[in-house]
Amino acid sequence: MTKKPERPEDVALEPFFSDARAAAPRPSGDLIARVMSDAQGGRPVRGLDTARRGGLLERLTAALGGWPALGGMAAAGMAGVWIGYAFPAGLSALGAELLVPEGDYELVELMPTVDMFLQGG
Repeated sequence: MTKKPERPEDVALEPFFSDARAAAPRPSGDLIARVMSDAQGGRPVRGLDTARRGGLLERLTAALGGWPALGGMAAAGMAGVWIGYAFPAGLSALGAELLVPEGDYELVELMPTVDMFLQGG
């Protein structure tokens, strides 16, 4: 499978490329033996449990992706709590149109405010 040169400068270099393709370097047997022995030395021994078994919290943290993932989940949870508590005014109109097109819905206070305690109910 020989490529035909497309440009004039490729024509001048083509003999060098064909010689380089013909004399491809092969690794020596000694190099292959050293690489294979190094690879065999890095394999875990079957039946030997090298992994450290941690407690429930450590295994759960590892299953969820580690501490960075838990930090992201905590931040997202706190953002959800804040958005739910502050309830931006623009979302009520959007929610009314998307969820209840007729507009007959009630807002229920799920989190008590100071005014609810002062009024007694």
